[in-house]
Amino acid sequence: MQAGISELVEDAAAHWDALRSLHLTRNVAELDVLGYTIIPPDVVGDAALMTAAKSRIVALAEAAGAVSKDFTTYQEGLSFELYHLIKQGEVFEQLLVNPAILALGRYLLGNSMILNNSLAYVKGPTDKYLRMHCDTLTVPDPLPEYRHLVNFTLVLTDYSRDGGCIGIVPGSHRYRRHPTATEAVDYSYMHPIECPAGSVIVIPGNTWHGAFPKKTKDLRVTLVQAYSRIYMAPSVTHDISAEILDRNGPDFARILGRDLWTGYDQKGPDLEKFAKTYRTQRSHLS
Repeated sequence: MQAGISELVEDAAAHWDALRSLHLTRNVAELDVLGYTIIPPDVVGDAALMTAAKSRIVALAEAAGAVSKDFTTYQEGLSFELYHLIKQGEVFEQLLVNPAILALGRYLLGNSMILNNSLAYVKGPTDKYLRMHCDTLTVPDPLPEYRHLVNFTLVLTDYSRDGGCIGIVPGSHRYRRHPTATEAVDYSYMHPIECPAGSVIVIPGNTWHGAFPKKTKDLRVTLVQAYSRIYMAPSVTHDISAEILDRNGPDFARILGRDLWTGYDQKGPDLEKFAKTYRTQRSHLS
């Protein structure tokens, strides 16, 4: 077999085995056809971690003055935001390497994927929509067919339309462009993503999405973990303490860029890391 093709076959088989063992094959089909998918709580697992994450996020938001700000950070009527949750509690470290998330993320972005963003949203009642957008904000049109970035939205409270859930335009990933200014505020296109707490909504970077007004009085709590290919500059710093790295495994370190050869100084790159990264580019699955 020609050099490189055998590795592609190995990669494809390994990814398929991982997806099948975690009951994610339907999700792969939905991503291709719809441009998004929902991993149900029984497949996500980590129910206790999800509950703990919700409590921790609400506590962090309240400590940061969210109540006095009507759960708004920078624009009236939108969610209160918290940043770089990986540095704000061990529960977020553990959720970063959830097996179902890693399996789908690596299928979509390759084994060398890294953390791009770590956010939390606490949303109170509001009559405002979140404007539709793509998450590949820095990538100009036309967007590529393959994924640069994938948003994994961890649903920590039940999602409903009246509860201000995310809205998605099914199939919009196939446009391969950002919505126009007019399209971005035409919410008739949006399909409400209603699902129970403990679910994970997977939104690749080409897919148009926003959020509905929140009519209910309770809080909508969400954790977003975004992963990207190694050539995209991460939104959050990868400067993580040795203490955090030491108490987590190699998957965690890899996602925080510890296997990257980039960012070298006058001494040049680490050739062992360079060779490893180069080998993993043998296919889009690597």
